[in-house]
Amino acid sequence: MWLDVYFPKEKSEHLILFAHGGGWISGYRRQPNNVSWYRFLVSKGFIVATIDYRYGFLNEIEQLVEDLSDAYNFVKNNINVKKISLMGLSAGGHLALYFGLKHKVKLENIVSYYSPCDLLDIWKSESLFARFAVSTTLKRLPSKSKDVYKYYSPISYVEKGVVPILLVHGMKDKVVPYISSVKMYKKLRSFSNKAKLLLHPFGDHGFEFILKDEKTKSILLKTVDFLKGDGYD
Repeated sequence: MWLDVYFPKEKSEHLILFAHGGGWISGYRRQPNNVSWYRFLVSKGFIVATIDYRYGFLNEIEQLVEDLSDAYNFVKNNINVKKISLMGLSAGGHLALYFGLKHKVKLENIVSYYSPCDLLDIWKSESLFARFAVSTTLKRLPSKSKDVYKYYSPISYVEKGVVPILLVHGMKDKVVPYISSVKMYKKLRSFSNKAKLLLHPFGDHGFEFILKDEKTKSILLKTVDFLKGDGYD
Protein backbone atom coordinates (compact mmCIF):
# COMPACT_ATOMS: atom_id res chain seq x y z
CA MET A 1 0.00 0.00 0.00
CA TRP A 2 1.23 3.50 -0.87
CA LEU A 3 0.18 6.69 0.90
CA ASP A 4 0.70 10.33 -0.08
CA VAL A 5 0.18 13.25 2.30
CA TYR A 6 -0.53 16.80 1.09
CA PHE A 7 -0.13 19.72 3.50
CA PRO A 8 -1.63 23.20 3.23
CA LYS A 9 0.58 26.30 3.58
CA GLU A 10 -0.85 27.09 6.98
CA LYS A 11 -0.67 24.69 9.92
CA SER A 12 -3.71 22.42 10.09
CA GLU A 13 -5.01 20.01 12.70
CA HIS A 14 -7.64 18.43 10.46
CA LEU A 15 -6.74 15.55 8.14
CA ILE A 16 -8.91 13.99 5.45
CA LEU A 17 -8.14 10.37 4.57
CA PHE A 18 -9.28 10.05 0.96
CA ALA A 19 -10.19 6.82 -0.88
CA HIS A 20 -10.35 6.92 -4.68
CA GLY A 21 -13.10 5.37 -6.80
CA GLY A 22 -12.95 2.83 -9.60
CA GLY A 23 -15.36 0.08 -8.70
CA TRP A 24 -12.89 -1.54 -6.25
CA ILE A 25 -11.04 -2.94 -9.29
CA SER A 26 -9.46 0.15 -10.86
CA GLY A 27 -8.40 3.73 -10.15
CA TYR A 28 -5.36 5.02 -8.29
CA ARG A 29 -4.45 7.73 -5.84
CA ARG A 30 -2.60 9.96 -8.31
CA GLN A 31 -5.30 9.86 -10.97
CA PRO A 32 -5.79 13.43 -12.27
CA ASN A 33 -9.41 13.75 -11.10
CA ASN A 34 -8.41 12.63 -7.60
CA VAL A 35 -5.47 15.04 -7.50
CA SER A 36 -7.86 17.87 -8.34
CA TRP A 37 -9.83 16.96 -5.21
CA TYR A 38 -6.70 16.96 -3.05
CA ARG A 39 -5.68 20.38 -4.34
CA PHE A 40 -9.14 21.76 -3.70
CA LEU A 41 -9.25 20.40 -0.15
CA VAL A 42 -5.71 21.53 0.64
CA SER A 43 -6.63 25.03 -0.61
CA LYS A 44 -9.39 25.02 2.02
CA GLY A 45 -6.92 24.32 4.82
CA PHE A 46 -7.08 20.53 5.18
CA ILE A 47 -4.25 18.00 5.27
CA VAL A 48 -5.08 15.25 2.77
CA ALA A 49 -3.77 11.68 2.97
CA THR A 50 -4.58 9.35 0.11
CA ILE A 51 -3.90 5.67 -0.57
CA ASP A 52 -3.84 3.04 -3.25
CA TYR A 53 -5.73 0.07 -1.85
CA ARG A 54 -5.56 -3.44 -3.28
CA TYR A 55 -7.92 -4.31 -6.13
CA GLY A 56 -10.95 -6.52 -5.70
CA PHE A 57 -10.28 -8.81 -8.64
CA LEU A 58 -7.08 -10.13 -7.02
CA ASN A 59 -8.03 -9.82 -3.37
CA GLU A 60 -10.90 -10.32 -0.94
CA ILE A 61 -12.86 -7.21 0.01
CA GLU A 62 -11.59 -7.52 3.59
CA GLN A 63 -8.09 -6.81 2.29
CA LEU A 64 -9.26 -3.55 0.74
CA VAL A 65 -10.83 -2.58 4.05
CA GLU A 66 -7.62 -3.63 5.81
CA ASP A 67 -5.62 -1.22 3.64
CA LEU A 68 -7.91 1.64 4.62
CA SER A 69 -7.66 0.59 8.28
CA ASP A 70 -3.85 0.50 8.10
CA ALA A 71 -3.80 3.96 6.53
CA TYR A 72 -6.12 5.30 9.25
CA ASN A 73 -3.92 3.88 12.00
CA PHE A 74 -0.79 5.25 10.32
CA VAL A 75 -2.03 8.82 10.06
CA LYS A 76 -3.54 8.68 13.54
CA ASN A 77 -0.24 7.56 15.06
CA ASN A 78 2.22 9.50 12.91
CA ILE A 79 0.62 12.81 11.94
CA ASN A 80 -0.16 15.27 14.70
CA VAL A 81 -3.80 16.22 14.10
CA LYS A 82 -6.86 16.60 16.29
CA LYS A 83 -9.45 15.66 13.66
CA ILE A 84 -9.61 12.91 11.04
CA SER A 85 -12.33 12.72 8.41
CA LEU A 86 -12.89 9.96 5.88
CA MET A 87 -13.85 10.83 2.33
CA GLY A 88 -14.31 8.69 -0.75
CA LEU A 89 -15.69 8.70 -4.26
CA SER A 90 -17.92 5.85 -5.47
CA ALA A 91 -16.28 2.57 -4.36
CA GLY A 92 -13.92 4.61 -2.19
CA GLY A 93 -16.92 6.19 -0.50
CA HIS A 94 -18.36 2.74 0.10
CA LEU A 95 -15.12 1.64 1.78
CA ALA A 96 -15.03 4.81 3.89
CA LEU A 97 -18.62 4.32 5.06
CA TYR A 98 -18.24 0.60 5.68
CA PHE A 99 -14.95 0.94 7.57
CA GLY A 100 -16.09 3.93 9.60
CA LEU A 101 -19.46 2.48 10.60
CA LYS A 102 -18.67 -1.20 11.07
CA HIS A 103 -15.41 -0.66 12.93
CA LYS A 104 -16.67 2.39 14.85
CA VAL A 105 -13.40 4.27 14.48
CA LYS A 106 -12.95 7.72 15.96
CA LEU A 107 -13.72 10.25 13.24
CA GLU A 108 -14.82 13.84 12.84
CA ASN A 109 -17.17 12.86 9.97
CA ILE A 110 -17.47 10.91 6.72
CA VAL A 111 -18.12 12.30 3.23
CA SER A 112 -19.28 9.95 0.50
CA TYR A 113 -19.79 10.94 -3.14
CA TYR A 114 -22.12 8.78 -5.30
CA SER A 115 -21.41 5.57 -3.39
CA PRO A 116 -23.39 2.33 -3.13
CA CYS A 117 -24.64 2.33 0.47
CA ASP A 118 -26.63 -0.85 -0.21
CA LEU A 119 -24.63 -3.06 -2.57
CA LEU A 120 -27.79 -4.70 -3.84
CA ASP A 121 -28.73 -1.35 -5.40
CA ILE A 122 -25.96 -1.83 -7.96
CA TRP A 123 -28.04 -4.58 -9.54
CA LYS A 124 -30.62 -1.91 -10.39
CA SER A 125 -27.96 -0.05 -12.36
CA GLU A 126 -27.75 -0.04 -16.15
CA SER A 127 -23.95 -0.19 -15.87
CA LEU A 128 -22.45 -3.54 -16.78
CA PHE A 129 -19.15 -2.35 -15.30
CA ALA A 130 -20.78 -1.68 -11.92
CA ARG A 131 -22.36 -5.12 -11.77
CA PHE A 132 -19.15 -6.80 -12.93
CA ALA A 133 -17.11 -4.83 -10.38
CA VAL A 134 -19.23 -5.69 -7.34
CA SER A 135 -19.61 -9.37 -8.26
CA THR A 136 -15.86 -9.60 -8.91
CA THR A 137 -15.02 -7.94 -5.60
CA LEU A 138 -17.46 -10.01 -3.54
CA LYS A 139 -16.69 -13.16 -5.58
CA ARG A 140 -20.38 -14.04 -5.85
CA LEU A 141 -23.74 -13.04 -7.28
CA PRO A 142 -26.57 -11.71 -5.10
CA SER A 143 -28.97 -14.42 -6.23
CA LYS A 144 -27.00 -16.97 -4.22
CA SER A 145 -25.33 -14.79 -1.56
CA LYS A 146 -27.66 -11.94 -0.66
CA ASP A 147 -26.43 -12.09 2.92
CA VAL A 148 -22.86 -11.26 1.82
CA TYR A 149 -24.08 -8.20 -0.08
CA LYS A 150 -25.93 -7.06 3.04
CA TYR A 151 -22.92 -7.73 5.26
CA TYR A 152 -20.70 -5.42 3.19
CA SER A 153 -23.34 -2.72 2.78
CA PRO A 154 -22.73 0.36 4.98
CA ILE A 155 -26.47 0.81 5.47
CA SER A 156 -26.46 -2.40 7.54
CA TYR A 157 -24.37 -0.68 10.24
CA VAL A 158 -26.39 2.46 10.79
CA GLU A 159 -27.38 2.86 14.43
CA LYS A 160 -27.86 5.71 16.86
CA GLY A 161 -24.77 7.74 17.60
CA VAL A 162 -22.73 7.26 14.43
CA VAL A 163 -20.45 10.05 13.19
CA PRO A 164 -21.91 12.83 11.03
CA ILE A 165 -22.22 11.74 7.40
CA LEU A 166 -22.56 13.71 4.17
CA LEU A 167 -23.93 11.89 1.13
CA VAL A 168 -23.66 13.46 -2.33
CA HIS A 169 -25.22 12.00 -5.47
CA GLY A 170 -26.31 12.97 -8.95
CA MET A 171 -29.90 12.08 -9.78
CA LYS A 172 -28.91 11.06 -13.34
CA ASP A 173 -26.24 8.63 -12.11
CA LYS A 174 -26.06 5.69 -14.53
CA VAL A 175 -23.52 3.72 -12.46
CA VAL A 176 -24.78 3.84 -8.87
CA PRO A 177 -28.50 4.63 -8.47
CA TYR A 178 -28.97 7.75 -6.37
CA ILE A 179 -31.67 5.97 -4.37
CA SER A 180 -28.84 4.23 -2.52
CA SER A 181 -27.79 7.52 -0.91
CA VAL A 182 -31.42 8.48 -0.28
CA LYS A 183 -32.05 5.22 1.59
CA MET A 184 -28.88 5.71 3.62
CA TYR A 185 -29.82 9.26 4.54
CA LYS A 186 -33.32 8.24 5.63
CA LYS A 187 -31.95 5.48 7.83
CA LEU A 188 -29.37 7.78 9.40
CA ARG A 189 -32.04 10.35 10.21
CA SER A 190 -34.42 7.69 11.54
CA PHE A 191 -31.86 7.21 14.33
CA SER A 192 -31.56 11.00 14.76
CA ASN A 193 -27.97 11.02 13.52
CA LYS A 194 -26.33 14.12 12.07
CA ALA A 195 -26.49 13.64 8.32
CA LYS A 196 -26.86 15.66 5.14
CA LEU A 197 -27.88 14.64 1.62
CA LEU A 198 -26.96 16.79 -1.38
CA LEU A 199 -28.47 15.81 -4.72
CA HIS A 200 -27.65 17.28 -8.11
CA PRO A 201 -30.75 17.04 -10.35
CA PHE A 202 -28.69 16.66 -13.54
CA GLY A 203 -25.58 15.00 -12.18
CA ASP A 204 -24.23 11.72 -13.53
CA HIS A 205 -21.50 9.63 -11.89
CA GLY A 206 -18.52 11.92 -11.25
CA PHE A 207 -20.56 15.02 -12.07
CA GLU A 208 -18.32 17.40 -10.09
CA PHE A 209 -15.53 16.90 -12.65
CA ILE A 210 -17.77 17.78 -15.60
CA LEU A 211 -20.44 20.26 -14.57
CA LYS A 212 -19.45 23.86 -13.86
CA ASP A 213 -22.90 25.13 -12.89
CA GLU A 214 -23.81 26.97 -9.70
CA LYS A 215 -25.39 23.86 -8.17
CA THR A 216 -22.12 21.95 -8.46
CA LYS A 217 -20.15 24.86 -7.00
CA SER A 218 -22.64 25.07 -4.12
CA ILE A 219 -22.28 21.34 -3.40
CA LEU A 220 -18.48 21.64 -3.30
CA LEU A 221 -18.61 24.54 -0.87
CA LYS A 222 -21.18 22.77 1.31
CA THR A 223 -18.88 19.75 1.35
CA VAL A 224 -16.10 21.92 2.77
CA ASP A 225 -18.49 23.37 5.37
CA PHE A 226 -19.57 19.88 6.38
CA LEU A 227 -15.99 18.66 6.74
CA LYS A 228 -15.31 21.65 8.99
CA GLY A 229 -18.28 20.75 11.16
CA ASP A 230 -20.79 23.27 9.83
CA GLY A 231 -24.11 22.60 8.15
CA TYR A 232 -25.04 19.42 10.01
CA ASP A 233 -28.79 18.67 10.06
